[in-house]
Amino acid sequence: MGHARFLSILSLLVACATTGPTRPVALPPVAAAAPVVPAVAPAPALTIRFEPLLAEAPSRLAVELTARGIAARRWAFASAAAGEPNEVRARDEAGDLSLVQGREGQAWTVELGRAPVGTLTIRYWFYPGDVSRAGPELPAGLVLRIDRQRVLAAAEEVLLLPREEPGAAIAVELGLVANPGLTQVASTLGGPGWRGTVRLAELQHAAFLLGPPGHAEFRGLAGEDDFAWAGDTAFDLRWSAAETAGARTAVDAYFSAGATRRFVGLMAVDIDFVGGTGVSVFPRGEGLYVAIAPGAQWDAAARMAVAHGLVHRWIGGRLRLRGPAGEGPEAGAWFSAGFARAVAREVLYDLGTLSGRDYADEVNVHESVRATAPLRRASNAEVAAAAAGGDAEAQALLMARGVLYATRLAARLKRRVGGGGTLRGLLGELVAEAQAAGVGELPIDAFTRRVAAQLGAEEVAAFTAGVLAGEVLSLPADALGSCFVRKPRRYTRFDLGFDERATMQAMPPTIRGVRAGGPAARAGLKDGEPLLALAIDPEDPQEPAMITVLRGEREVQVTYRPSSAPARGDGWSRRAGASERECPP
Repeated sequence: MGHARFLSILSLLVACATTGPTRPVALPPVAAAAPVVPAVAPAPALTIRFEPLLAEAPSRLAVELTARGIAARRWAFASAAAGEPNEVRARDEAGDLSLVQGREGQAWTVELGRAPVGTLTIRYWFYPGDVSRAGPELPAGLVLRIDRQRVLAAAEEVLLLPREEPGAAIAVELGLVANPGLTQVASTLGGPGWRGTVRLAELQHAAFLLGPPGHAEFRGLAGEDDFAWAGDTAFDLRWSAAETAGARTAVDAYFSAGATRRFVGLMAVDIDFVGGTGVSVFPRGEGLYVAIAPGAQWDAAARMAVAHGLVHRWIGGRLRLRGPAGEGPEAGAWFSAGFARAVAREVLYDLGTLSGRDYADEVNVHESVRATAPLRRASNAEVAAAAAGGDAEAQALLMARGVLYATRLAARLKRRVGGGGTLRGLLGELVAEAQAAGVGELPIDAFTRRVAAQLGAEEVAAFTAGVLAGEVLSLPADALGSCFVRKPRRYTRFDLGFDERATMQAMPPTIRGVRAGGPAARAGLKDGEPLLALAIDPEDPQEPAMITVLRGEREVQVTYRPSSAPARGDGWSRRAGASERECPP
């Protein structure tokens, strides 16, 4: 793939009414004594109040939780990889509570000295996290960000939550101690002013945006969409929100969903954007958080990234495919990432928000990855193992294989003898099967069984060879339809020769992941060298990269061409002379 990247004063939540002690009353002599009515336990409720402390240096974020009807003694932050809480204090109606803190894997746990009595209040604060310590539980793009225009926080890092069943329902109210310029809180649970009841698992994976957000709601027969955004962009975020709402409707319609639950999108300019340019998209439950690099454009790459996130709510969210025993979740990325990307492409093209040229270029990106990736001849299991270790090129290859096979499968189903077959229909059947069984994961043979039923055993063999075994997978000449043609193409891939993401996430930035024999190694760069400056054009692998590092006491600039060795593969373009009415440019 390319390098396109990325409130009001608190009011107390009203719990269910409890029955207090009754006043004695005189009863008629002949009446029986009134039965004793037990007190009704209050429903679990949690008020979350954020307090950005911007006047202090460095800035920090304080959080105060007020819990009612929650008797849990064990609480936890799901991820403490990027930072640990400071000065955790707890108090209930009986007084201060002692507590014991510790780490369990990536989680940070807090155990109260006794069961809470009545209303429980917990307060703590965080400094902005270290993105170099981010991991699968908390991606670097979601690590706590604080500035005077907005605060971004992910629940995994900043919310101390009871260790209850993930399906437990809890009434939640969000609040903000207002600061100059930071007046409201929005979240992937709902826009500014939201309050409601959610499952604990949903709360554990929410994202929060504090600021003076723009806000828009879109309501229609296909559902409701709620957007909030912050920051100055080179494009109109109102238009982007409206376009995303339309794409959300189209994606859900693709999977035959009627009116769906409210969708929430957060969009924010991230001055600490991890990567380079463009946008990064993070699915958060039923919503999305879109991080926008300063100066980014709302272009085809941004639209594809957002649409991919929308489809991921279905493929990769509601439905995943499980490989043989012993293989990790990365082994199914050809489906959860690749098929989701292919569906996103088709949805945007049908909507007209992806041009013909953009459509072909999107396929060519994955053809290039397949042709030039270092592990292009490795099996799916081998590539997945590398991807699990953080190899970004391996992750891109898994997606590329899935994108290209989904493209092939869609074409073959469309022209199947007798007609009637579509990729949309096959995926819809898989989603329905998973939902009927109440699971989010199906064995891979649920997929191959349907492929065999519609296209025969030879197509399953082609899938096994091209996706699982790593052999060359050919797409039919009409795979993209009559508006596009296939021709041999020579690819070179932008390749710095070191892990750019890990390098930029290090504090301070430090060269990491120099690949033996790669362009960076040939130019003399070494792991561990402090990075002082990076000047690159990810869109042009022929444009020299200028890397400035610190060697001993000297600043040294290393210049080289960041490209892989050339490789041949298939390329796609709009058919010359095609009518604009039938084949939009």
